[in-house]
Amino acid sequence: MGEPSYTLITTRGAFVDAVRQALRNLASQGSRQVLLSDLEFADWPLSEREVVDALTQWAQPYRSLTLLAGHYNDMARRQARWVAWRQHWTHVVSCRAADPEQLGDIPTQLLIPGQQVIRLVDRESYRGSISTAETDLLQAQEALDAVLQRSSDAFPATTLGL
Repeated sequence: MGEPSYTLITTRGAFVDAVRQALRNLASQGSRQVLLSDLEFADWPLSEREVVDALTQWAQPYRSLTLLAGHYNDMARRQARWVAWRQHWTHVVSCRAADPEQLGDIPTQLLIPGQQVIRLVDRESYRGSISTAETDLLQAQEALDAVLQRSSDAFPATTLGL
């Protein structure tokens, strides 16, 4: 992986740019797994055309994209292009909802295991970091695993009516 790198995030724009760049690089880096977590994904660039195109290039049957949220109430409205994309890639995407008692424990982060973590430690002022350091990757994975263990399937790709 090379020398670990660490970059501070101090603005909403820097966070969105970092997420956008990481998602654009997935296919070229051969990333097999991506984990996104946030209370509601309101400020994420998931519906941008270039992000959806990058996810399409990356998506393969042996890859997985997991989203963990507190709720998906506004996802269809805020991330419409991503929601439509997901309907074609349900075999790759898993959406999980955190246990209500753990809402405060949901990290705001994008984790590519073994490669990179982008995380906000202060969601209000967009303070966070981008890191490739092994200790940061492990800490991010552990924080996410703690919430994922008590999470449940949520936000189905399609809804069946009678």
